[in-house]
Amino acid sequence: NIHHDNEEDYYFPDRLHDERSMEYVTRLWKQIALIFRNYDERLVFELLNEPRLVGYSNEWVWKDTDAKLVEAAEVIGELTQAALDAIRATGSNNVDRYVMITPYVASPQSALSSHFKWPTDTATDKLILSVHAYTPYPFAMEAPGVSTFTDSHKGDIDWFMGQLNTKFVTNGIPVVIGEYGATNKDNLAERVKWFSYYCTKAASYKMSTILWDNGNWQVPASNSYNELYGFYNRTAGTWYFPTILQA
Repeated sequence: NIHHDNEEDYYFPDRLHDERSMEYVTRLWKQIALIFRNYDERLVFELLNEPRLVGYSNEWVWKDTDAKLVEAAEVIGELTQAALDAIRATGSNNVDRYVMITPYVASPQSALSSHFKWPTDTATDKLILSVHAYTPYPFAMEAPGVSTFTDSHKGDIDWFMGQLNTKFVTNGIPVVIGEYGATNKDNLAERVKWFSYYCTKAASYKMSTILWDNGNWQVPASNSYNELYGFYNRTAGTWYFPTILQA
């Protein structure tokens, strides 16, 4: 995907920058698509990663009532359509390659909004919804947040997955949770419970889950729990938390 090129010098989803954004996104995807057009179906393109208004007060929080976010969703829809068209036009295996479509900031809430525009496609059944969900936020990401996984947290997971299932999966659109995980708060037993519940619920809706791993796994002396999403030791080829893998 285009990963965090989401700044005004590259692409920025508002009307002030939409011409520059369109040029950047379409040129980049044409070049990427040309390089990879003969790769087989195991290669999947994801057009945009967490497209958003960087620096805006509601940068990370979708609100249907926010006019700037609504405008951003419109522009993201146009950029998505143009990028998809550019990929398909390169031919070969890109004619019907799977492509992942991402809403504003990749949030389930923005995907569920009426302002989220699904692109039209010349291929049949080759588009996948991509969202990121560190849910519930106080347990899975917030630092310090909370370290105990509760029944209330289960309800948060049930709600967003159930809503995505109703709007997308039951209508023939597959869903990939392209980032998920729970930051390390020295609460391994609780994280095991969370992973087991989260993945079981996703699997019940046939949603794929992709674990976010940034390599940071140890709680520092400062006891900061900020983004400790390391799970796999790439040097040793071992898992830091085997019970999480099993869960």
